[in-house]
Amino acid sequence: MSENQDKLESELKDIRALLNQICSEGCAGLNLDNNTVEPDASNDRFIPRQGSSLYQNIPNPTPNNLITNIPFFIEKNAKRAQIVLYDNRGIVLQKFDIQQHDEYAQIPVNTQNMNAGVYPYALYVDGKVIDTKQMIVFSR
Repeated sequence: MSENQDKLESELKDIRALLNQICSEGCAGLNLDNNTVEPDASNDRFIPRQGSSLYQNIPNPTPNNLITNIPFFIEKNAKRAQIVLYDNRGIVLQKFDIQQHDEYAQIPVNTQNMNAGVYPYALYVDGKVIDTKQMIVFSR
């Protein structure tokens, strides 16, 4: 191995050790064995105790020939919930009406017809913006 590769592997080992310390009780969706971060619906720390939440799409960034998932949680007493995907000019590309309440769920988004760029998306619950995130799409 080269000196640079040895140094990088040593740094990666240090980072994993720090993450293990930080996540001594486990971090929802963090898998240090295969370097992935996936939402885990069985882990209740990923689900908020109260209120609705929007999470970062997975994977992000995502190539423009895949499906990416937008995770969310809608509170039990919400009457109407929607995730809206915009282009970088603020034009609505897609609207997803959400029927799931009081459970962690996710919606799939097909990026096949999307150009490379940044796409904001927002969670609306009962007419109010709860949160906004950004999806990064790249050309493959």
